[in-house]
Amino acid sequence: MNTCSILPNTHRQKGDRFLCHADGMARQVANDICQEFTGQNHEHVRLQQRWTCRSRAPSPAPLLPPPATGRRRRRVAADSQKTVASLRVRAIAAESEQASPLPEPPPLLTEEEEEENMLANYVPVYVMLPLGVVTAENELEDAAGLRARLRRLRREAGVDGVMADVWWGIVEAAGPARYEWRAYRQLFRVAQEEGLKVQAIMSFHACGGNVGDAVTIPLPRWVRDVGDADPDVYYTSPGGARNHEYLTIGVDDRPLFHGRTAIQLYADFMKSFRENMADFLDSGLIVDIEVGLGPAGELRYPSYPESQGWEFPGIGQFQCYDKYLEEDFRAAATEAGHPEWELPGDAAGEYNDTPEDTRFFAADGGTYLTEAGRFFLTWYSSKLLEHGDRVLDEANLAFLGCNLKLAAKVSGIHWWYRHPSHAAELAAGYYNVPGRDGYRPVARMLARHDGAVLNFTCAEMRDSEQPPEAMSSPERLVRQALSAAWREGVEAACENALSRYDRRGYNQMLLNARPNGVGPAAGGGGAPPRRVAAVTYLRLSDELLTATYFRAFKAFVRKMHADQDCCPDPARYGRPMRPLERSGPEVAIERLLDATAPEPPYPFDGETDMSVGGGLAELIDWVFDKHMSVLPHFIKPSSVSNKTVKLVFSEHTQPATMAGNLLANYVQVNVMLPLDVVTVDNKFEKVDETRAQLKKLTEAGVDGVMVDVWWGLVEGKGPGSYDWEAYKQLFRLVQEAGLKLQAIMSFHQCGGNVGDIVNIPIPQWVRDVGANDPDIFYTNRGGARNIEYLTLGVDDQPLFHGRTAIQMYVDYMKSFRENMAEFLDAGVIVDIEVGLGPAGEMRYPSYPQSQGWVFPGIGEFICYDKYLEADFKAEAAKAGHPEWELPDDAGEYNDTPEKTRFFTDNGTYVTEKGKFFLTWYSNKLIKHGDKILDEANKVFLGCRVQLAIKISGIHWWYRVPNHAAELTAGYYNLDNRDGYRTIARMLTRHRACVNFTCAEMRDSEQSSEAKSAPEELVQQVLSAGWREGLHVACENALGRYDATAYNTILRNSRPTGINKNGPPEHKLFGFTYLRLSDELLEGQNYSTFKTFVKRMHANLGYSSNVDPLEPLQRSMPEMPIGKILQAAHPKLAPFPFDENTDLPHRQQVACNFAHAPGHRHTQESGI
Repeated sequence: MNTCSILPNTHRQKGDRFLCHADGMARQVANDICQEFTGQNHEHVRLQQRWTCRSRAPSPAPLLPPPATGRRRRRVAADSQKTVASLRVRAIAAESEQASPLPEPPPLLTEEEEEENMLANYVPVYVMLPLGVVTAENELEDAAGLRARLRRLRREAGVDGVMADVWWGIVEAAGPARYEWRAYRQLFRVAQEEGLKVQAIMSFHACGGNVGDAVTIPLPRWVRDVGDADPDVYYTSPGGARNHEYLTIGVDDRPLFHGRTAIQLYADFMKSFRENMADFLDSGLIVDIEVGLGPAGELRYPSYPESQGWEFPGIGQFQCYDKYLEEDFRAAATEAGHPEWELPGDAAGEYNDTPEDTRFFAADGGTYLTEAGRFFLTWYSSKLLEHGDRVLDEANLAFLGCNLKLAAKVSGIHWWYRHPSHAAELAAGYYNVPGRDGYRPVARMLARHDGAVLNFTCAEMRDSEQPPEAMSSPERLVRQALSAAWREGVEAACENALSRYDRRGYNQMLLNARPNGVGPAAGGGGAPPRRVAAVTYLRLSDELLTATYFRAFKAFVRKMHADQDCCPDPARYGRPMRPLERSGPEVAIERLLDATAPEPPYPFDGETDMSVGGGLAELIDWVFDKHMSVLPHFIKPSSVSNKTVKLVFSEHTQPATMAGNLLANYVQVNVMLPLDVVTVDNKFEKVDETRAQLKKLTEAGVDGVMVDVWWGLVEGKGPGSYDWEAYKQLFRLVQEAGLKLQAIMSFHQCGGNVGDIVNIPIPQWVRDVGANDPDIFYTNRGGARNIEYLTLGVDDQPLFHGRTAIQMYVDYMKSFRENMAEFLDAGVIVDIEVGLGPAGEMRYPSYPQSQGWVFPGIGEFICYDKYLEADFKAEAAKAGHPEWELPDDAGEYNDTPEKTRFFTDNGTYVTEKGKFFLTWYSNKLIKHGDKILDEANKVFLGCRVQLAIKISGIHWWYRVPNHAAELTAGYYNLDNRDGYRTIARMLTRHRACVNFTCAEMRDSEQSSEAKSAPEELVQQVLSAGWREGLHVACENALGRYDATAYNTILRNSRPTGINKNGPPEHKLFGFTYLRLSDELLEGQNYSTFKTFVKRMHANLGYSSNVDPLEPLQRSMPEMPIGKILQAAHPKLAPFPFDENTDLPHRQQVACNFAHAPGHRHTQESGI
């Protein structure tokens, strides 16, 4: 990911101005400082002038070192009394040592008093280790690398400890009561040697299927064998879907597991942990035991499983339809005098419904308000309380006498919090509604277990960050849950729910950790009224440790520690460790339910008083890390100490050198290798020829090459049998040539499309499945099968030797990562372009030459396989139109729009039925891309690569209202609807790059009968990507060697030309030239190409230091399709594009290019 993508566009623009105009920076910095710390305008700030320039603009405020005393003063004034004069602004580069801005106070404290005062505000910080730190094979993953990362956490950031999942499915995998702790002992020893404490999670759940699950670790096989025979041991949805994440609480007392009950399984595991980790427990290394009580280790039902199709902000479903819980409910209803009462069933809706879609949760008269509804919800939530109480009681017995605290995690289900029903919380088992506190009973239950800690999630979230349609309020929810714990005398801890690296998220966590800020130790022995016992940051990753993010994280830890160094003795900050005492007497359920009486949460300040900085800080982060090569021209170090870095502007600051500024205009150029560089026999035969070609590319200044990595070759021998040797030889040759590599995961066949000179089918064993079930292939209305790519209708159908189509793609990418680790680690592979359809493009195969299509035919809709037909029928019925069928009036491949009823003026495409079909057809494509990219993100997580997809440049019929050829390909793009920005919005959650074709074409080159407009199309698509904050790349669609094509590419690469003072407003992330050939490297063609590369590089030589990549971070939460579709309207005009490039070729050359019908030969000079 490009570093600047962490900043809002406004901040990127600020950074650009900073590098270009020192005087403008002064005004902006002054304004930012005032707005960030005082809310006042910069006219009220007196800034010291430190250099001269034409505009005589005020200079930035000096970046001051800390006060010499080193002593902190008492806070005696409210925030509203602060003045600019009392603020201390420091360089964010030294923010780990930054003291918080405080008003000028009265008397100084002694250093001993100061330390005592601040330690009373200290909150320890733990970092959650990667889910797969111990592998599924029960081995410690990369012990040396882990040690290095832990050392940085402890020594550089001052972190107190780490949290680790101790997976039941790994430790007891070999059989009942056969525990293997060796890998975890190694892990704990490494943590101990690095001076870190450990929070150990008793993870009785499976990993995989939830937000952030980057690995798959199921329950023990022998437990799943019981589930195979009796699937009711799992939580079950109203529709009968089993959830394998955690055993249903209905079997807590059922001796189904080789004579043991579920609770006995958990108890025995914890006893074995204590026995085998006695030395670590006795030494004080392990300070917390968090007991897993449900899916994701949380005390809840698995009401919103991603693995079963749940999407945020769906309400989820009740999970109590296994036979054991059904039986329990019937008995409870009968005892209450209502044997006729049943579980809610269909009335409570489906996973992705809204409350108002259901009878149960409707605000006006919903079932949840009736006597039967209240009875069910009380039973449902009470079962969860009883489960947590009993497992914690066993944990207390297992760890009795150990110097540690027990803890339980409660999930932060913040969506629908502002709806009267709190539907998502209710489905998860938290009976929390207006007039009833659903969290205080949990806290009261925890209190009896020697004050077990309530660990709550989503501490980083703000209400303003949430989509309004989710009716979400994470801030109010956190305040309620923490207040509930504190009212019951229970310690609270918190975590972030999603990985975040931004200062805004850190500031929110600081606020929740100390709701009323830092306070003095009253009488020398007090503490702030409320603070959390600990904060656990989710999660350790390579990305966290990169310069920008780690700097902010270190500042965050320092502020959690109240500006103190790491304190290894919890007693000094008011959390002395003592032997765990026996749980108190069991609390009657009636007594627990007494705690439901609502009380307002304790007061929370509006913002933390120990901020790690805001927008200005992130701007300076960006400047330091993005432009260090340019920064020395502006800034020189004035003084450096171990406390701060003071930066002073030169007396006569001049613009950076032309080369430094022009580098920001550099667009990388890659060249696509021949389709058959690896032969159909999976051999790399033309070694010497390829070496010579790569040498010439290197001489031309090319940055890298792109290559198809053909599924049909690598996994051709059989399912799961991968042969990477030929590609390894090729990649090694590319590496030796000093070139980068863009690898295409080519899940399509080669052959049957424009430019396909070889035939490489998909694997034979896959085609054998198709011989028995031809509906696995895309199908047109006439029944013709297209064997280029599997229909997206089988994405989730396990038809391929037990695997679904998506699972095949995932396994292939995993094998690629494993086998190409050396090239990924070395930074040779920089792009992973994920094939999502024919020709590797995200589209339907609507215009196949192999079935007779010729340019400019409109193509055909390709959705008539039985799987897509069934999907459409189901969606139409759900929409209330079971009579609707797939189109039968859209013509044939080579028709024109007006020959069809569907595409003619006022045709079917503008009717309600037509709009429904087109929305469904295009949405299926978006969801297909989203799911595969999500899997690709998991596979390449942590690699320094850019994920990308390709979109086809279907430019014919662009100038007619129906855009027929785009519609048949799956791009629902009309004059009043943007069919490309929706795709771009989907890509934002994966931070993926959009790669678009036909960048070389001009409208004037097209045949008039095709109503084509490639220039308008390119401008629309590129603008869509830029508006959504994406990296955008391009290719040429057809092989060309002429100056006209090159000049068009140059114009599209920098739409408004070169900015000699810094980055242009917009530019391509990269360009890939199609394709390497002997013809390209000959005579005038090669000379012209070299000039083109030089122009793309802004007339600079080759540079390896352009747009450096950060480790790939996890995709953001899945985006509701409704939010994606909001990007379709309004259709905005594209950003301005100049008519011609400002860096043209000036040499007359023959226009000699491969062409499709409709592209006429011309002979034009360079501009």
